[in-house]
Amino acid sequence: MKKIILMAIAVVLSAAVIAQNAPAQKPAAKKTEGTAKKTSTPEERAQRKVDKMKAELKLTDAQAAQIKEIYLTESKEFDASDAKTYANKADKAKANKEIRKKAQDAYLKVLTPEQAAAEKKAWEAKRTKKAGKKAESKKETK
Repeated sequence: MKKIILMAIAVVLSAAVIAQNAPAQKPAAKKTEGTAKKTSTPEERAQRKVDKMKAELKLTDAQAAQIKEIYLTESKEFDASDAKTYANKADKAKANKEIRKKAQDAYLKVLTPEQAAAEKKAWEAKRTKKAGKKAESKKETK
């Protein structure tokens, strides 16, 4: 009887030791534009953005072509920025912000006033959502 009990304890303890030594599994990565950027070409990223805008803002074919060129340029500039070495993250963020601002200004000129207003409203909603997530994550870390 003692042998059976000792053997059961040994099995339980060895299972606990094995479980502690096993590498933790990484959670499945979410498919976001950031991860898609690494695996897609600038042309594919530009086309995805244009398709999304075309659906949301009902762009004409002429507008879509102009905006695709703007996004293509922006995407290539982001790739060049990623390849460049910066002194710190703030410098890179500043450079990327300038690229994004230049592209936004360019394509707002292509949109009609109604489309531009709708796009600005979408930006605000996105900013608000992002700020909410940031605040949530700060609460979780405390």
